[in-house]
Amino acid sequence: FFFSSRRRHTRSLCDWSSDVCSSDLGLFGTLALYALFAAYAWLPLASVTVIQFLNPALTALLAWWFLGERPSAWIGLALLLGWLGVLVLMGPDPSAALPLPGVLLAALGALLAALAYVSVRALAQRQPGLVIVYWFPLVGVMLSLPLALLHPVGPTGAELLALLGVGLFTQAGQLGLTWGLMGLPAARATALTYAQVPLAALWGWLFFAEIPSANALVAALLVLASILLSLLPSPA
Repeated sequence: FFFSSRRRHTRSLCDWSSDVCSSDLGLFGTLALYALFAAYAWLPLASVTVIQFLNPALTALLAWWFLGERPSAWIGLALLLGWLGVLVLMGPDPSAALPLPGVLLAALGALLAALAYVSVRALAQRQPGLVIVYWFPLVGVMLSLPLALLHPVGPTGAELLALLGVGLFTQAGQLGLTWGLMGLPAARATALTYAQVPLAALWGWLFFAEIPSANALVAALLVLASILLSLLPSPA
């Protein structure tokens, strides 16, 4: 889908069709959610969020490749710190390490989310924010409905309220992020979402009694440093 054209040594997601680019956005975003929700079944909330927040550095690289938005010279160090954070999170003791399938799922979700963010940025000059956000649930419903019909599960009243909350807050967050990507370079806009890392640890503690480990705290600091480095301008 996304290797659509080549122009002056750069590739673009959306040079030839806004509809194809919108479909890319929905596909990448939906698959990112699948990977993210699957990772939650393996890992604590804070750990998944730390790994997921590799995506700003990945977004910076993809935006450079596809959109010509050249990142600062700090991006290499940012990527190194981000992946170091993942290694710290997994732990030096194999017996204490996080489950590898969960780590891989969360990392895959980060990559797919980065592709979705770059798709949004590519569409920013072509479609209004509400239309861009509309494509995400449209493609998501088309992909998910057949799976739901194969194994239907009726939610309880409490589960239905929780699902409605997920949908409401996800759409509100998606709309805010979309407007941010329409006004800022992709790397900078996604880096500003770093506040979710400490917030995720807080929600995990308040709602699920998940006490972040020392490794998780160190990993969170490394990922935050990675994100902040990606915001620095290139040295003269």
